Amino acid sequence: MKLQQLLLIMSAMMTLTSCTSHNTQVLNSSEPLDLTHSKIAAQEYWVAAKLVSPKYPVANARHKIAGCSRFKLSINSNGETVDTELIESYPNNKFVAPSQGALKQWLWTPTDQNEARKAITRLVQLDFYMTDAKNYAQAKRHCAVGTQY
Repeated sequence: MKLQQLLLIMSAMMTLTSCTSHNTQVLNSSEPLDLTHSKIAAQEYWVAAKLVSPKYPVANARHKIAGCSRFKLSINSNGETVDTELIESYPNNKFVAPSQGALKQWLWTPTDQNEARKAITRLVQLDFYMTDAKNYAQAKRHCAVGTQY
């Protein structure tokens, strides 16, 4: 009888143990906060301290082509721009290299709300316009979509 009771208790304990759920996911506090949904939300954490303008690509300038490049980038806890990822470049990819080169030099200052210097991910758009560009109107229309970044 005691053996049956012992087996019953052991079986019940094993069943209860297997039903227990353990949350093994650990949140990494160094992961950037994703604020790609809102320029306003991103500005509540970091404001630009140093912006470097990209050079207009020679081929696009020569052919009088206007456009823009959109990027997802991260701002680390030191206020440095890191991990630039191209989202889109219009109308060609000639704006990408000068944009990435400039973005990597951008520096940011934490706002008073971001005393902890929380890293974030946000969207940024760089525009390239010449008033006499052949595609000025089309570029303005296409790139206007990204002005919220």
